[in-house]
Amino acid sequence: MKNLILIILLFFVQFSFAQRTEYFGGERFLDSKFAVDCIENVKYGENFTHKGKKQELFMDIYVPKNDTMQKRPVIILAYPGAFMAGSKRLGIMKTMAYQLAEFGYVVASIDYRRGYGKGKSEDEIGKSTVLRAMQDMKAAVRFFRKDAALQNSYHVDSKLITIGGSSAGAIVALQAAYLKDTIDFPCLDYEALGGFEGNSGNLGYSSEVQCVIALAGVVGDTSWLARNDPPVLLMQGDQDYFVPFRHGKIRMRVGRIASLFIPHVPEVEAFGSLPISQRAKHIGLNYELFVFENKGHCPYDMYMSPKTYAKEQDLVINYIRNFLYTNLLRKEQKIIKTDISYLGKVYVSEIKKGEDIIIELPDKYLKTIKVYIRDGNDEKKYLEKKLRSKNGFYTLKNNLKQGKYILKIRWGEYRTRVYFEIK
Repeated sequence: MKNLILIILLFFVQFSFAQRTEYFGGERFLDSKFAVDCIENVKYGENFTHKGKKQELFMDIYVPKNDTMQKRPVIILAYPGAFMAGSKRLGIMKTMAYQLAEFGYVVASIDYRRGYGKGKSEDEIGKSTVLRAMQDMKAAVRFFRKDAALQNSYHVDSKLITIGGSSAGAIVALQAAYLKDTIDFPCLDYEALGGFEGNSGNLGYSSEVQCVIALAGVVGDTSWLARNDPPVLLMQGDQDYFVPFRHGKIRMRVGRIASLFIPHVPEVEAFGSLPISQRAKHIGLNYELFVFENKGHCPYDMYMSPKTYAKEQDLVINYIRNFLYTNLLRKEQKIIKTDISYLGKVYVSEIKKGEDIIIELPDKYLKTIKVYIRDGNDEKKYLEKKLRSKNGFYTLKNNLKQGKYILKIRWGEYRTRVYFEIK
């Protein structure tokens, strides 16, 4: 055979050479086993915005393709954007959702209400904004519990639900998990706003969760956390300017010209990842803290750190994988060692020396991708180049010697990799 075709899976395309549903092999929840389908714009609720307009709430649901497991853990993610901007399909959320679904989870990336209304104080404005988004996340949790109790369209285990997010999304997840009483969140008219549960949909079902993932998040008060609360994974840069790593105010100060276009973000006092972890340790709550040393806000996000995000993004996925395996699934095998190359090293194909590598992507409108080839230990780089195509096919000339390699592919905001061996 002159050429070997590697079909790189995005949303609806599988690897062609193995004719199997698991294309990386390995162990479920630890290795990337599955192809992934994305079910877009599933409505999970609706509610009124701060302007009094009704907003329908949607989520994209990523599911392991051709998976026969009937009850799967579900992860619900909320995107960053200072409660002013962002999307469930852009940046880190899309990448995280897709890659966690490859492990075997059902993953939802949700819309939530955003925007700052009016209030008597900075506290009132900021906290009412968080409360609305928190209500929406709780509605998303209830959506899956309701579906599991009725038709179970997504084959989820309603006893294994994780919520999480990045920046604003992490703030939403932390409040949704640990805020329990109105005395903890003063200055708001809870009855007018819909209370802690809100009226976003799927009432009558529990919104309790089993695990929390907080990437650059804060809580209003660490005393909210109790010993029997869900375990939490905390990841944040210790030089975070926007969201305090220790104790301080959330801030987004911009220049005079930018302030004409960007609304003022209320500077609400909050406690970041470090004091949250200290409280968790003190009360015996399961937690894990990873500090991006000497790094700022969301170093794993392409928009915040365009030159260095790739390595940190891999590390984030790896930590989430290990944390959930130990704390959500409660496997007997405890994952202690952190391997940044989270996909494992299962070599999916053999290529004869001198054979071209042909990559096919489902997006036929792409014109350029970047490819990298490194050795099997991800240490030495052999090749880095751009490939161009008009029809979605990209040909990579193969001048490699015998051995094991990693092919990394990057296009837009998405990255993936394939392990292969040259015989």
